Amino acid sequence: MSVMRMLLLGCLLAAALVPIQASEYKCEEDAGSCPENRGIQCGGYGECICGHCACQPGFYGDSCQCSSVTCSYSNGKICGGPDRGRCECGVCKCKQGFAGEACECPLSQNSCVASNGVVML
Repeated sequence: MSVMRMLLLGCLLAAALVPIQASEYKCEEDAGSCPENRGIQCGGYGECICGHCACQPGFYGDSCQCSSVTCSYSNGKICGGPDRGRCECGVCKCKQGFAGEACECPLSQNSCVASNGVVML
C-alpha cells in the first residue's frame, strides 16, 4: 500500500468525515494546512493529504524536509556506500572508522601501509 493511500486511510479513520456522496468522503481538516519547508507546502517534495504531507520516494519528515538521496557521493556511492555510511536528512552519518562529508576518509592508516610495512603518503 502506498504512503499516500495509508495517509488517506488514516485520515479517513481518524478525522471527522463529511460525506460528499454515498461512497465518497473528504477530510474536514483543510488540505492546505500542511507544514512548510523552505516556504513551500511539504517542501515541494510531497502532497498535502488531510493536513499531512505524503512525501515522494526518497523524502521524509513532517514537511518532507529530509532526504535519503541528496547526500554527498564518494566512490560513486551515497556516503561512500553502506560499508562507510548512510544518508540521514541530507547529511552523511559515517560508520566507525570513516569521516568526511561523504565518509571518504578512512581513519585507520592500514590502507596506507604497503605490504613491506612502509607508510605511503
